[in-house]
Amino acid sequence: MGRVGDIARLRSVAALVCVSGVILMTASCNGEPPRTQQPAPVSSSPASDGSSCTPAEVARAADCAGLLRTVRQRKSAPIIVTLAVEFTPEGDLTSAAAVQRQRKAIADAQARLIAELPSAGARVTTRFATTPLIALVVDEAALRQLLASSRVRRIQADTPQPPTG
Repeated sequence: MGRVGDIARLRSVAALVCVSGVILMTASCNGEPPRTQQPAPVSSSPASDGSSCTPAEVARAADCAGLLRTVRQRKSAPIIVTLAVEFTPEGDLTSAAAVQRQRKAIADAQARLIAELPSAGARVTTRFATTPLIALVVDEAALRQLLASSRVRRIQADTPQPPTG
C-alpha cells in the first residue's frame, strides 16, 4: 500500500482510539455499566447522570433528566449531537471520491438538522467535517426538538473531560 495506505491506516486507528476513549469516559444513561460490545462508530454510551440520551430514550424521561435539568437551570447548554447518517472511518474508505461523498453527506445532514431548529434556541459552535457530529448550544425547546428528531442518533452534554494518566 505504501506511505498513503499507512497514513490512512494510522488515521483509522487514531479515530478508533479516540472513540474508545470517549466510550470509556462515559457510563450508561440508564445506570448500567458501559457496554462491552463494540458500539456504532462515533457514538458513545450515555452518561449515568442523564447527561446523554438518544431519541428513543425520551419516552423514559428519567434517562435524560440530567441533560434537561441542566438546560432548564442554565437556560441553555452546550451539547454534541451524533447525526443518524451512515459513517465509515475515512481510512477505511476506498477512494478520495468516497471520502468526498461521505463528507458531503455529513454536511448535508448537519444543514438539514440546523434548518429544523428554532433559530433563537440553537447556536452552532462546531460543524465537524469528517465525523457525523455537530456541537450546539441549545435551549430547552431546541433540545426537545432534537430529542424528537429522526435525524439524531445521540445527544450528549459537551463537557470537558480531564486527561487520563
